[in-house]
Amino acid sequence: MRFLFTSLAASVCLCATAQRDSLSAYYLQLAVDRIEDRLPMHMVVSKDTTITDESGSITVYTKFFVDRSSNEIEKVIEKTIYQGLTTEIIVYYRASSPILFTSKQWQGSLLKVDFDYYYQNNNPVYLVKRQFEKGNPDGDEILRWCYQLLKEFKTAKPEEQDEMNAGKTEPTKTSNKKKKKKKH
Repeated sequence: MRFLFTSLAASVCLCATAQRDSLSAYYLQLAVDRIEDRLPMHMVVSKDTTITDESGSITVYTKFFVDRSSNEIEKVIEKTIYQGLTTEIIVYYRASSPILFTSKQWQGSLLKVDFDYYYQNNNPVYLVKRQFEKGNPDGDEILRWCYQLLKEFKTAKPEEQDEMNAGKTEPTKTSNKKKKKKKH
């Protein structure tokens, strides 16, 4: 009887944790939906990169969606094409912290990878794995990618940002002027 109660308590604990995680993902998805609703008002900055070597070329298309009022990146889409393999990554941010990382990878019409990872306070809270060949995605590694995408945009030199903005912002181009701090 004691063993049964201990096993039952352990399974209830596991279910409660899973419920909390899925509930967190639900609320994070609501935040993502609100970001999506605001996207038409965002500045969109595009960056395209092609790297060629003896084995072929890799092309990376990146779009940064920047909230005009806060100047914060709220969404990044990165699409990479290499030898018929296409990978699309979408990251949503709230206050410069990732809240959702979604990835799809396909070769031709064959979908190889398709998953979403929800984050709260830099911790993975829920994984939706629709298609993944083996194992699970590494939540910590994905978190590093999320911050690398932010860093890529934020550390661009002003002339690189101008180049990224040249003819590729929607609907209007904004300036890169920095605010001066007042001396007290």
